[in-house]
Amino acid sequence: MLACFGARAQTPGGVAPAVWYRADAPSSVFSDAGSTAASDNATVRQWNEAQGSGRNLLQSTASARPVFSNSSSLANCNPTVTFDGSNDFLQITAGTGVNLIDRANGTIYAAGRVNILKQSGFAGFHASMDYPGLHIQGGNNKLRFYTGGPGYERLSATQFSAGMSFGAGSGWQNGAGTNTSYAAVTVSVNGTRADFSGSEFYNANLSTGARDFRIGADKAKFRFSKKAYNESSSRECLGCREV
Repeated sequence: MLACFGARAQTPGGVAPAVWYRADAPSSVFSDAGSTAASDNATVRQWNEAQGSGRNLLQSTASARPVFSNSSSLANCNPTVTFDGSNDFLQITAGTGVNLIDRANGTIYAAGRVNILKQSGFAGFHASMDYPGLHIQGGNNKLRFYTGGPGYERLSATQFSAGMSFGAGSGWQNGAGTNTSYAAVTVSVNGTRADFSGSEFYNANLSTGARDFRIGADKAKFRFSKKAYNESSSRECLGCREV
């Protein structure tokens, strides 16, 4: 017999995030523009930010919507939003002067399950998810954190695998490396950290044309249960796990 037990986390790792997208949060995942809660196996048009900030993820194109499940496809007993690995994505388009987080000093963290392992980007700023963003590196299947531009990337110590449940992310602080041109960065998968504090990473690219945030649509097939994006100066939340 398989049983699921647990408590709903109030914040990811006890750190207050700037935005938090939770598939298990009441009235957060909708099959339309925010009025009809998604049922099991329904496509997702809107995924609301769980703390009520109004910074909601949207997808107006029906053929590019991921699928919600609260029964048939769970991750660690949690409801999920599943992206098909082809063209599914959700995005928040930032208005002029709006920054979802402080991209000079932030954290991106995701929890879910890998359905099919591919070289892919799965969360980040800009359509490329590179400014900055999280990817799976082809060839070695490690988490690649990318800050935009040549020589702006490093890998986790831990590999992804098909069917793997994960908590993964990266934290960074521009100007905290060897000198003000370099960032201090942590890349983490399931609590195993790779830390960089020298000249390995140039600072995250802060282009005003890369403020939009996207999940999915870069060859990835993922099942996400929770995603948190934090602008705290502390990178310690990357090692925390939700229960």
